Parts: sequence; structure tokens; C-alpha cells
Amino acid sequence: MKNLFSLILCLSVLASFAQGEFVVELNRLDSSFTKTGPKIGDITYIYPGDRAYNETTGTFMFPSALPDRRLYAINTANGAIVDSPLISNPLPLSHFHFANTTQKLYGLAQDNPNGVRYFVSINPSTGAYDTLGMPIPGSGLYAATFSAFDQKNHLFYFRSPSSSPPSDLLYTINALDGSVVSSPFLSLAPDEALIHFSFESSSGRLYGLLRDNTLQRFFLVRIDPATGLLQRIGNGTIHASGNGNATIDTLHQEYIFMYSSADEGGYFITTLDIATGNLISNVFMLPLGIIDNLHSIVFDHVKRKLYSIHWENMSATAVESAFAYLPTTLSPNPAREALTLSFPNPHHLPFQLLVYDGLGKTWANYEGVREEAIVIERKSLPSGVYFFQLLFEGQVRADGKFMFMD
Repeated sequence: MKNLFSLILCLSVLASFAQGEFVVELNRLDSSFTKTGPKIGDITYIYPGDRAYNETTGTFMFPSALPDRRLYAINTANGAIVDSPLISNPLPLSHFHFANTTQKLYGLAQDNPNGVRYFVSINPSTGAYDTLGMPIPGSGLYAATFSAFDQKNHLFYFRSPSSSPPSDLLYTINALDGSVVSSPFLSLAPDEALIHFSFESSSGRLYGLLRDNTLQRFFLVRIDPATGLLQRIGNGTIHASGNGNATIDTLHQEYIFMYSSADEGGYFITTLDIATGNLISNVFMLPLGIIDNLHSIVFDHVKRKLYSIHWENMSATAVESAFAYLPTTLSPNPAREALTLSFPNPHHLPFQLLVYDGLGKTWANYEGVREEAIVIERKSLPSGVYFFQLLFEGQVRADGKFMFMD
């Protein structure tokens, strides 16, 4: 439902908002990101989660939805468009995965009139596809889903909603011929939801993130594709309620996911230890803008880097241009007891200042700030890195980070 809302929102603003699509390199330690190149083409929307990655060439591949359906291949070293053929077929394609061992691109074709899905092999240079195997039985219910790929054994996994109880189905497809290996029901309780998964190649295991709505916790789980059984790892971590997508750092055995927070209005980049399920980091990224977003993260094991797609609103109204992003000064930084945030406010307009920690918890909320400087007092705050937002009429006009030290 959230993805559908996002699509409706994007379509409703296309006439009034210019925008740009960028591949970015993410820093999961401080939530910063760097654009790898210029704006990509004339894309107006990308379906969240639909992406593939060629580690041999360092190429990020994803389909665009509008104004025409193209299959983009982007060089992550410089952001250059390697290829962008039209996807010249009538059926919508989704859930792309690239097999680095065979250099083939796979995905799903959704035949809505007949209520079925097909497993397909896609030509990245032409945008054409070949259907492998028969229609996937029971998989045609159109709804949000997610997928993963086993590079070693050439197996394609995807979750599909079921029209009958007890739960969603977990399909395993043989990528060589498109045959269905297994399709058990996932062992989910009524208060549980599996919100994404990713395959860890060195151990040959499928991992996912389970949301327990009763306990209000996320749990890392190990999934048995043959039976649909889920095994929780660790005691879970408390996060916001938003969904997202995941990737795995095989070398360090870390499960990385990014999700939006309806409560905080921004993003979190979270890293879990695969062996224990323990939280390694949960870094809050300040809101990007009214309709800006980040999605489709992927970890490059050759470059040891984390990439994502950044949808950026490029427009500015007259009011927004008048304020733009305000220059700020923090002094001293780091600080022991207090620091002063200074910014231009010659007309004494009412600003709001929010102070967060790295987990996204709000520690201070200063409302009605009309001066050009405000003192942020440490009080009971522990030492560490903190983030701030300066807002005017609910819109972010400045943000940054600082440190309190002992």
C-alpha cells in the first residue's frame, strides 16, 4: 500500500516538479551520500526495489516506468549511462537480478489479464526478454513483493501474496530453465510480516527481516526455502514501522537495510550482525525533501561500497528560492556542555530546531526560534554524535551534525 501511495504521489506531482535520478554511494557510518555522476536521463519514476547489479563491470541496472519503459545500465564509477534500451514487450517486468557467473539478467513478467507471472531472461542491450518455463502457478496475484538470487546455484527466490490462507508463498525458481523448485507457504503468524530478504552466498542461506507487530520489533530471520519455516536470530531490534529493502556484506557477514520512518520523516540505514542478529548500527538520515527519496540499495563486493538510487526533486518555488538552504555555524564543535547554532534570520521569522541522536530519537525541540543564534545545551545527553534540523513552516532549511564529548 505504501508503494502504491508513493506512485500516486509521484504521478500527481509530475506536472509541477522537475526532478533528477542519480546513482549515489552511501556511507552507512554517517548516512551521507555522494552522487556518482550527473542526472540520469528523463526518468520520472522508478519502482522501488527493482534493480540488479553487475559486480564484474560495476554497473547498476534498473527499469524506468515513465515516460517510456527503459532498462538503464549505469556505471557506478562515473554515473555514465552505459545503455538504456526500450523494454519492447507488452508485459511489465520487475524484480531484476543479475547472475555474475553467467552474465545473465533475470526477472519476472506480470501478465495481469491472465493473472500469472513468468520467469524471464532479459537482454540488457536490447530490452527484449525470453520466457523460461511455464507460467508460475498461483503467483499472479498483483501486489507488492520482493525477491533474492542465489548466484552459486542459479536460484531465484520471490515472495508472492496468496489468495488463500495460511500465508504468503515463497517461490524458488531454477534460473537455468524457469522450473519451480518449491513454493511453500511462509510460516508467519497473523501479527508478523516478512518485509524483505536477501541471499548470503558464502553460507548458501536466505535471510530476511521479520516485523513483529505485537512486540514492535524487527527480527533477523533465517528462511528455509523448501519449507517456508523462519528461524529468528537474536532478540530483535526496535525500529520505526516503515518498509525498505536489503543487501548483504558477505565479507563482514552483515545484513544491511534501509527504510523510511513515518515518525521521524527521514531514513535509517541499519546494519545487523548475521550470526547474532545484534544491531551494529542504525544511522538516521535527515529528511531529503518533500518528495525526495532513496531506494534500491545494493552492496558491491568488489569495490566494497554501498550504492542506491536517489530520486531528487529539482524544482524550487519563489518562497523556497528566497530561503533556500541556510548557512549555519556551530561553535564550539565538538562541545562539552553547550554549543551555539548561528544562522541568518534578519526578519526574525519563527524557526523550529530539532535535535536527534544516531538512532533517530528526538532529544530536543526548540519552537518559535526568532533570533539568529540559539544555544543547544547538553544537559543529560551522553557523549556522541548528534544531528539537527532547522525548519521553517515544516520544511527543512538547514541540517547538520555535531558532537558532545566528555
